[in-house]
Amino acid sequence: MFKYTVDTIKNVSPSTVLLTLRSADDKTFVFQPGQYAAIQFTNGGRPSAARCFSIVSSPNDRNKLQFAFKVTGNYSYRLSQLRTDDTVYVQGPFGEFVIDPQHDRELVFLAAGIGVTPFVSMVRALSTQTNMPRTTLLYANRSAADIPFGHELTDLSAQLPNFRMLLLAEGDSSDLATQPGRINEQLLSKINSVDATYFVCGPPKFMDTMEHMLLDMGISPDRIVLEAFGQRAWASTRHHQLFNPRPVYATVGLALFLLTGGFVAKNLVEASQAHASTTTSTTESTANDTTTTDDTATDTTDDTSTDNSTDTTTNSSSSSTSNSNNYTDYQYQSDYQQPVSGVS
Repeated sequence: MFKYTVDTIKNVSPSTVLLTLRSADDKTFVFQPGQYAAIQFTNGGRPSAARCFSIVSSPNDRNKLQFAFKVTGNYSYRLSQLRTDDTVYVQGPFGEFVIDPQHDRELVFLAAGIGVTPFVSMVRALSTQTNMPRTTLLYANRSAADIPFGHELTDLSAQLPNFRMLLLAEGDSSDLATQPGRINEQLLSKINSVDATYFVCGPPKFMDTMEHMLLDMGISPDRIVLEAFGQRAWASTRHHQLFNPRPVYATVGLALFLLTGGFVAKNLVEASQAHASTTTSTTESTANDTTTTDDTATDTTDDTSTDNSTDTTTNSSSSSTSNSNNYTDYQYQSDYQQPVSGVS
């Protein structure tokens, strides 16, 4: 378990909060870009439930950790209300949604909404490498006015010759170059690489759509890596891959069991010490001696298992006559369908 204190909390988009923590115990939290960690804090004198969030910061930031989330429920609201110097406990890292430099020579990231968080960590880390692999990010959002990390990623794509990005969203944005539409087969075909590894993170429907689309395009199953967004389980046709969702779900469950036990043990020790200092006639309340968990404690991003604000599907009627790899030249038809309504 690692002890951190709150450094800053700020919005990186109208709906997304960035939590920056600084180390309070001089321990080094070693992780790989794409992994996630469990967070617990104190609320009204009681320990909160433990929730998992993707790490946004780069491993190069030794003394700080960053997490991004949307405020969609009670837990994320209380997390967003933490103040500077408040104590936060972190357990992890967990997950296998990571890059294998020996296997992944070219990278394609497919993200929807808050599912971009592991890719932010990856791009930040890759940007410091001397030989950054060719990396493409296709990033879909419902609204052009609400794109988490859109400005930072745009700046990085302008600075890094091996990193290119396309933002897909509806509506106008005064300072971000976006295009209407959804990630579809026509767009993916412009990448034109059979050697690329495709990493996908977003709501369940988005991941299902992307997986089937890539398989239909002839992409090998061992070149498709899915993040366990929302801790769902699904039937998979993949028979060999770096990241297998079922073992990771088991890992998440075990991780949360162990970290909850650790939090409980910590609280029991503190309670025992407090009890020893009281008189024998005083009965202490044990309400704070155990941590609380609930059936959504394995949510890797926030209180909901899906983010319908980024629900995307194949748009088979979109077309382009350009053969250029410059994604800014790609134009969509006007038949974009608005995603189904839901929690954003």
